[in-house]
Amino acid sequence: MCGNLDQGGKEDPWRADDYLFGVWDLLSGKEMEGYARLEECVRHNSDYMGKYLKEFPGACNDPRDAMAVMYRNAQLFLGTKEIPEAEKRRDQIQETYEEVCRFMRYYHGLAKKTERG
Repeated sequence: MCGNLDQGGKEDPWRADDYLFGVWDLLSGKEMEGYARLEECVRHNSDYMGKYLKEFPGACNDPRDAMAVMYRNAQLFLGTKEIPEAEKRRDQIQETYEEVCRFMRYYHGLAKKTERG
């Protein structure tokens, strides 16, 4: 794993590196590594985010809350792990990536609002 340091050598309390490299690993066909990184990201943030999202259920769509968005996106990718057939799982990883990209373009004001599941 990449560890929990950001580019400036500071602690990464969100585990954003695990999220980013986890997605990269999934897209590169290294599913075991990718899922392990995403699981670490979600596990590390689950206590805080579980309580937080109960209080603010719309936070994962709020442009002011990048951590909630990252946490939700990591969960979307992790959901593909449950697909037993390899080809269908890879297809769903790609579809999830495209959905996350569409949402992130909206999130950053680069596109009109999209539906989010």
